[in-house]
Amino acid sequence: MSPAATPVILFGASGRMGQEILRLAPDRADIEIVAALIRPGARLLGEPVWPDRADALAYETVLEPERRADVLVRVRPDADAEVAEREVHLAAALADAGVAVTDLVDAADQPFHEGGSVVTAWRWVEGSGAVEPAELGHLARTLRERTADVARVIVERVEAR
Repeated sequence: MSPAATPVILFGASGRMGQEILRLAPDRADIEIVAALIRPGARLLGEPVWPDRADALAYETVLEPERRADVLVRVRPDADAEVAEREVHLAAALADAGVAVTDLVDAADQPFHEGGSVVTAWRWVEGSGAVEPAELGHLARTLRERTADVARVIVERVEAR
């Protein structure tokens, strides 16, 4: 990987847009696909992503714990655009409410609509290790306190689009 390349995990790699991203990625110096994730049972499972290249990247359904990247790209069919838009609005509303969330890459422009697909790109956040029950309780209380109006805010944002 080039020092300037951003490591990317691609979720939805077997779809039309995922395949287009994989076709273009080897010629780009700014990104490096480090995982190509597909749905369980997909016909490409275990196949090499780039059969004509010597690297060992294969389509997989599970992201191994040691696999890391700076960005997770999620590609879905346009039929799932409403779900992607709700995720984007929920992330923004939670952040506005002071809840720690995974950031979107260039949030103002998401989700992206391209060629019959909807795409979201999220910054990778490294976990901080095991969580104790008291910490989960604190998180639940914080979410309850800070998100009382989040549903209303999301509805307003979706309707404003």
